[in-house]
Amino acid sequence: PDTVITTALSAFVSGSFVNIAYNGTDDVTPADAIEFSYGVDAGAWSGWGKDTSASLTGLSDGAHEFSVKARDAAGNVDPTPAGIRFIVDRIAPLLKVNAPNPSTLSPPNKRMRDVVISGNAADGGSGLAGVDYALTDEYGEFASSGSVAVSGGGFSFTLSLRAWVRRCDDLNCRVYTITVTAVDNAGN
Repeated sequence: PDTVITTALSAFVSGSFVNIAYNGTDDVTPADAIEFSYGVDAGAWSGWGKDTSASLTGLSDGAHEFSVKARDAAGNVDPTPAGIRFIVDRIAPLLKVNAPNPSTLSPPNKRMRDVVISGNAADGGSGLAGVDYALTDEYGEFASSGSVAVSGGGFSFTLSLRAWVRRCDDLNCRVYTITVTAVDNAGN
């Protein structure tokens, strides 16, 4: 018999639960009579059964390998089990954002001021997929977003913001909120 894994599994998984589907073919034994046995991380093989999927739970962070083999009605076993490798990464990237420089735009003279946002982002599991920012103001009048380039774990980008007060009675002037988000290759 021949064994095939049918699940298109990503190289990186963000949870401790993985479901892997598979099937087998044989030139004599019908598909519904083929039995399967699987193993995880070179551990013991499961008992033979007709299930065509395995639910793996309690996986630790790190690299894992799943293998499955088929057995036909005559007892012949696939000599080349099908296998798939993946990495479990449930830990979000580390992100540190420094205070904006400058953190106060003064005086409120309606002029544009450059504000530098810097920090560090890293991921020790599946690797850093990207860093993005979103900028809003308290009145919903100003918004922007984009990707941030990371080099050697550090990043720095500049936003041009207007220093001004919307209303005469606004005691704290205009407040901008800058949100920086880091995502790893597993989606954390």
